[in-house]
Amino acid sequence: MEDRGQQHSLFLVRIYFNEDNLYKERPLSDYLLNEVEKSGLSGATVFRGIMGFGVHHHVHTTSLLRLTESLPLILEIMDTEQKLLELLQKLKPALNECTIIKIPVESINLDFL
Repeated sequence: MEDRGQQHSLFLVRIYFNEDNLYKERPLSDYLLNEVEKSGLSGATVFRGIMGFGVHHHVHTTSLLRLTESLPLILEIMDTEQKLLELLQKLKPALNECTIIKIPVESINLDFL
């Protein structure tokens, strides 16, 4: 992703969805992570939230008082803008119920601090 001493314009994409989101009859998280891996991007991480709500204002939580198991998930991917936009275009059919943000970031190489 980053060559020693060379700057690249990097972006972070966050895709917000829930555990119960499916695509092609499989968990959306599995599908997305598999597609990111096949695309050759540097890496991705799926984070699981303990509580959250989205556009429909339905609270998802790990509380024992609630029966929902559909916790919020975030997939984070960092790479160049071009690679990320190409990936998002490919994933577009699976992302209907997702919220997506793109943030410019700076990668820090500790060897050059």
